[in-house]
Amino acid sequence: MTLFRTGALLLRDVLLACLIVGTVVMILLVSSLEHSPAHPDSAVPLPPGGVRSLIRANGGASAGRRAGGAVVGAGGARGAAPGPVPWPRKFVPAVSSTPSAPPDLPRMYDLRNCECVVAGETYKGRLEDRPSALGRAPAACKCQDGACPAEVNINFLTEAIGQDVCSLRRYTGYGCTVGCHGADAPVSWYGHTCWPPGAAGERPAGVRDCAPLILSPTPTPTPSMTLRPQGAAPEVTWDPEGVVDLRGLQCEIQPNGKEACFSEDSQGRTLCPDFVTSEYLRSPPGSGPHAVGGDIVEQCSPRFARTTYCTAHCQPGNDRVQWWTHDYTYCYSKDGAWACPSMRVDALVPKEKFTVKPWSEPSPSNMPCRVAHEMGVKPGVVEGLSVGMLTHEPIAFSKSMATYEALGFFDVVPEFIIYMNGRHAGLEAVVEPYAKKHPGLFKLLGNATNLGIAAGMVELTNAASHPNFLFMERDFWLVEPATCVVEQLRAGVALLDSRQVHVVRYRHRIKAGRPNWAENFFKGHEDDAFVGRQPNLACNIFYWVTDVVERWPAYFQVCGKDPEMICSDGFYCNWTNNPQMWRLDWWQKEYVDM
Repeated sequence: MTLFRTGALLLRDVLLACLIVGTVVMILLVSSLEHSPAHPDSAVPLPPGGVRSLIRANGGASAGRRAGGAVVGAGGARGAAPGPVPWPRKFVPAVSSTPSAPPDLPRMYDLRNCECVVAGETYKGRLEDRPSALGRAPAACKCQDGACPAEVNINFLTEAIGQDVCSLRRYTGYGCTVGCHGADAPVSWYGHTCWPPGAAGERPAGVRDCAPLILSPTPTPTPSMTLRPQGAAPEVTWDPEGVVDLRGLQCEIQPNGKEACFSEDSQGRTLCPDFVTSEYLRSPPGSGPHAVGGDIVEQCSPRFARTTYCTAHCQPGNDRVQWWTHDYTYCYSKDGAWACPSMRVDALVPKEKFTVKPWSEPSPSNMPCRVAHEMGVKPGVVEGLSVGMLTHEPIAFSKSMATYEALGFFDVVPEFIIYMNGRHAGLEAVVEPYAKKHPGLFKLLGNATNLGIAAGMVELTNAASHPNFLFMERDFWLVEPATCVVEQLRAGVALLDSRQVHVVRYRHRIKAGRPNWAENFFKGHEDDAFVGRQPNLACNIFYWVTDVVERWPAYFQVCGKDPEMICSDGFYCNWTNNPQMWRLDWWQKEYVDM
């Protein structure tokens, strides 16, 4: 689920998973990244004012899954700070309940499950052949839960402003109803699975008919996917014996005089283990402590350079290097263009011209929260928050816990609950030194049998003592100090407590985790993310595009200040592999009781 204004942790089994607010409960299976609706009778509130997913805390983040995962957010304001600033800063929500002006409508309206009084006359249900002025007129509307705010009129209900999944201008698979909670409360939208118009076969029991589509007078055609152009495989005209190939990596001399090799992308640099040098990459060894397989030695030799190219890959915390071989013919075909890293011919340097350059990585920005950390500021405990973590193996678990201790996370949370799937002494040993140092902080739960994520999450939340809950997995690393983490967590709690959102997900905007599949699919043609095969990944473009609110105001909105928080419609942000925070009463109602 995601955040909504009027309102993502990996899921491997059926109950939970991505938590997507605003549509029906969905389960995201890690293996396929596909989603499927839960029971057809279920309805999930699409938060007040819009299914929105809080996707960012600008400036940095804190924890995350390294080597292919997520990061839990903790950041600060944009830019560098010349020196200490008043800290902690107050979080100021910036959420308006006033929708943007709706477009002119055709003479057809859908009042969802509400009734509206306009000029003394009551309207409800679906209305046809009515003047467009009726939709725009001020109305006193009442829905299933109570009276609506003044800005709710017939246009507001028909157009489902901010709720793309409820659109009647295209088939989305959901029918929507509305709940109002008083003149000063946000509007709730509820999504229900529905049967497509004209679908073959017998409609399943409990599945409703979808409302007929409302066509715009001047419809805008849906843009088609811009497929990556199929290129011609490069012809190897160079002498393979006379060039230096760093296998897609770069190598530079660090300030300490040692050579370091790395990959670099929008998330920054990923350093390789110390033994990886330009010489190692040019001629991968077939023997010794860092030997690679004989097939790699052979296929990455100059003899195969006219048919095959090789790439090396490093991951944080992993002392091994992955070597991959790629066939030119396949990688430059229609099918392989999406699967292979590009071969940079311009990166092949003649041996006589090759030099290892000095270190060029810029210094990290000096955010106020980092300045506060360096000054020894103690941020205090985040009130009203329980933290719960699932784990089933000790290696990644121990590495994550070490980052929490080093950066002060255990000092700023009032409760840390750990559920051990397949509980054993090795898992308990990871926690033991931290439990001694922080008495009373930890609650240890578990079962000798691995019961899966869903059961573990229910056990975690049942044990929580506070109204807000931050869900973590064993391999979410902390990458920012506690002063930054506290800013983000307090901002999330404020949004949840004010009922402006349902779920806050945390992930470092720069160190977002690799691979980011949305970046692999859509970088360079980001508009396709909203109309492609997986629009549920669309909000992830925000990790490499810095001005998403300005470029796509229909999909991204600022919903909080200092630190800045960005919300997105759950239809475009319903898959999440991130630490996530929600209120326990919401979780209990929508996932446990249901």
